Amino acid sequence: MREVEIKFRIKDKPALLERLADLGCQLTPAVEQDDQIFSGEPLPDGSRCVLRIRTTEAGSILTLKKDITNELDCLEVETPVGDVESAKRLLSELGYQLSVRVRKSRRQGKWNDWTVCVDEVESLGSFIEIEAMFEDGEDADQEELCRLVLDQLKMPDIERVTQGYDTLMKQTGQVYIEGKE
Repeated sequence: MREVEIKFRIKDKPALLERLADLGCQLTPAVEQDDQIFSGEPLPDGSRCVLRIRTTEAGSILTLKKDITNELDCLEVETPVGDVESAKRLLSELGYQLSVRVRKSRRQGKWNDWTVCVDEVESLGSFIEIEAMFEDGEDADQEELCRLVLDQLKMPDIERVTQGYDTLMKQTGQVYIEGKE
C-alpha cells in the first residue's frame, strides 16, 4: 500500500476539534504511542527507507516506510512484533540504528475516505495528519489532497508541515543517544 499524508501544525486545538466534529469526524479517545525510529543507508535507488517500532498498550508493530516522492508519500508495510528487543537486534544486524524516539498521544477518526490523526507530540506540540491510502500503482496527488482538506477545514490558524515527526525531532536536535532517554 501507498500512504500519502499531509500534516499541519495546530495553533488552536480546541477550535480544530470543534471543526472536525462539525464535519462529522468522530475521534477516538487518546492512545499513547512510543515510536522508535531506525535509520540506515539510502537504498541503491537513492530512496530513503526508515523502519519504526510503534508500541501502544495494544502491542507493537514494525513498519517499513520507503519514500516515493517525499517522506509523507511512501510505500508502507506493517507487521505485528511479539518481541521488541529481538526486532531491535534484527534491525541493528541489518545496519539500521535507532536514531530518534517520538512519543505522542493520538486521537484518530475517519473523515470522507481519509484517516484523521490529531497528535500531541512530546517536545513538538499539536498536529493534525490526514492520511489517504492508495493501491500500488494508483495515482496519488498530495497537493490535491492538501487543497481538498484546506477547502473543507477552513482553519486559518494551521501551518503545513512537510516532514515526518522523526525529521522534525532531528531538526530540533532531539536525537537518540544510547543510554539517555
